[in-house]
Amino acid sequence: MAGTPFPRQVPAFDAAFGTERLLYGSDYWWTPIDAVLSQVTSIDSAVQPSATLTWRDLTTRNARSLFDTDAR
Repeated sequence: MAGTPFPRQVPAFDAAFGTERLLYGSDYWWTPIDAVLSQVTSIDSAVQPSATLTWRDLTTRNARSLFDTDAR
């Protein structure tokens, strides 16, 4: 996911593919701070994937499983 992924991008992605490979990336260096804060707010205020897992937790876990060479 990128940009402001809620309310449309992530639910559509989840319905089509699931969330096991969902990652988050941003061009925060090039994006004005107000836009970055809006993006983060949209992620944090969206309905979370479960009662115990946030979107940040889920995308961090997925990134670690992809890039963590010790886990392979």
